[in-house]
Amino acid sequence: MYQRILVAGAAALLSTQVHAQSSVTIYGVADVSIRYLTHADRATGRSKLSMENGAVSNSRWGFRGVEDLGNGLSALFNLEGGMNLDDGTQSTAGRIFNRQSFMGLSSRTAGTLTFGLQNNPLFDFMVGPYDPMTLGNYSQNSWMGTVFSVAGRRGKDNSIKYTNTFGDFRVAAFYGMGEQPDNHRKNEAWSGTVSYTKGPFSTGGGFVLTHDALGNKQTVYNLNVRYKLGPATLFLGHFNSKDHTGFVDAFLNGGATPSATAPRRDNAWFTGLTYDVMPSLKLTSAFYYDRSKNVRAVQGDAGEGTRYALVLLADYYLSRRTTLYATVDYNKVKDAARVDIPGGNSQTGVAIGLRHRF
Repeated sequence: MYQRILVAGAAALLSTQVHAQSSVTIYGVADVSIRYLTHADRATGRSKLSMENGAVSNSRWGFRGVEDLGNGLSALFNLEGGMNLDDGTQSTAGRIFNRQSFMGLSSRTAGTLTFGLQNNPLFDFMVGPYDPMTLGNYSQNSWMGTVFSVAGRRGKDNSIKYTNTFGDFRVAAFYGMGEQPDNHRKNEAWSGTVSYTKGPFSTGGGFVLTHDALGNKQTVYNLNVRYKLGPATLFLGHFNSKDHTGFVDAFLNGGATPSATAPRRDNAWFTGLTYDVMPSLKLTSAFYYDRSKNVRAVQGDAGEGTRYALVLLADYYLSRRTTLYATVDYNKVKDAARVDIPGGNSQTGVAIGLRHRF
């Protein structure tokens, strides 16, 4: 009898220990804003007042879990879906977990290997350490990071991703399967990044190569620097893109797919500053500049052009999880890049919003 009690007690203790080594977390962001935008309509050039998803972060919800398998090895998963808080719809119809949906294994020494729908490493650079706006949510303040880091899409279905840290270095490699029987390159994606962080200094570079359904490709290279100086953090980055797919034109101006002999080329720079005025107030400024060639509008070739954007953002933290913010952004286009903005050669947006993280 005494032995049975000991066995039952040991089993209960073991069960408690195993349970303590596993966890599932529900998390999310609820972010909504009121935004006024000039030249919002392509046909008339009129302004618009609207309720939008957040200025910086898109509303989302998700589950992440981890199980300790022992000896420094753990299993993990992440399911995340986007939503439109203003009307309650999914950000991508028919896909509950449209942002991320992956699982894998993680080792303290060998790194992390994951499988499923997940971000490419260059996108992680922009939403993580190197874009001062952490890749804003309005198209007017996120066009550069979005169009070049995602190269067709922020996440890729059927992808394999490996990450690891070696001292002050962090590496990431990514492959997205095209799953086409006639040509494996169709819809295929490759990406990789390397970063170095030492104290207040960080630098990182990477690339993303994608093929569309016809096998046409877009290649993007990126280099970034970040430096923290007291309450201020400075940012500088560069993108170089060569696009045969038409994605850049389609995203920016709805243009047609360029021919293989005249791919669109972009030479883009960005810089910015964040400043912690006080624990409850943070200011962000960002400047984005792009010089483009072989721009194609709906009507045909439009040649060369330039576009720049200036963004200012103030975050006031009501609590650790709830933030009140105000932002203003100004976009200016010239020559062929005029097709990027409907109804004029400049566009101004002003917004206030509320964000809650859970």
